[in-house]
Amino acid sequence: MLFRPYLLIVLWIFSAFAVAEPLVIGRVSSNITKTVKSLEPIANLVQAHLGSTRFDSVIVRVAQDLNQLIAWVNAGEVHWVTESAFAASRLINEAGMTAKLARFKKGQHSYGSVLVSLSETSSLNDLLGKKIAAEDPDSFSGYFLIYMQLRESGLPINQLGNIRDQEHNSSVNIVFSNGEKNNLMWLKHGLVDAAIFSDLDYQDSKFFPDLLKSKTQPIVQTAQYPRALELFSRELDQKDMDAISNILLALEPTHPAMMQYDKSTGFRLTNKNELSLLNSIHSFYLKEKKLGHF
Repeated sequence: MLFRPYLLIVLWIFSAFAVAEPLVIGRVSSNITKTVKSLEPIANLVQAHLGSTRFDSVIVRVAQDLNQLIAWVNAGEVHWVTESAFAASRLINEAGMTAKLARFKKGQHSYGSVLVSLSETSSLNDLLGKKIAAEDPDSFSGYFLIYMQLRESGLPINQLGNIRDQEHNSSVNIVFSNGEKNNLMWLKHGLVDAAIFSDLDYQDSKFFPDLLKSKTQPIVQTAQYPRALELFSRELDQKDMDAISNILLALEPTHPAMMQYDKSTGFRLTNKNELSLLNSIHSFYLKEKKLGHF
């Protein structure tokens, strides 16, 4: 009978090592090397400070697209995701993730979109038959938010292949420019009737000159959304989520890992209004998907 305590100790040590696994952080990106360099330092810092026997290392997983990332999360292969509001809305509703923290980037915790038009275009109805420049189909602030507002206003949308395509008179015509600087140039030279910008860039006179601002007007301003969100999967219990959150909340903006993490400057807990906005995005996405628009 004397061997039993020793046997229990051996079994406890064995089980502790047996359950050790890597802490897996994920994101969608087309640049694997850049993403790993950005995410690995912050994940290593968190894993080192957790003081848990569960996680003994870190893995960064880079998905080709959001559907792949959702599949990984549902398969229990990713613990932590850092993503934009649109991606977060799908990860919450389709993979059961918890959006615990909002992240500050370059000192800014939220942003939205603004649709800026030439002076003769002053309302949404004036956009029928007009041409709008958007950044690209995957841009949240440079396309999606304004697209959502136009669709919810009941306006028909026609997507043009390039800037030279003829507009449809009965639709709002959207053309992708491949960048906000192109949006700015096209609007300045009258190649489009309106253009979509991040409200942060619109408010920056170094990006959007005051002279051009005096010749244009904002006709749509969207709600504000977190710059980025930290989401945790069902593979983490509440204790794990709270521990990771507290480590991130305590980080100083000047910490090297923060600078590498998309030039992050802080974190804060998400609020009910933000979570409600994320659910609204997902409801809109599902409605548009049924119509074949996604």
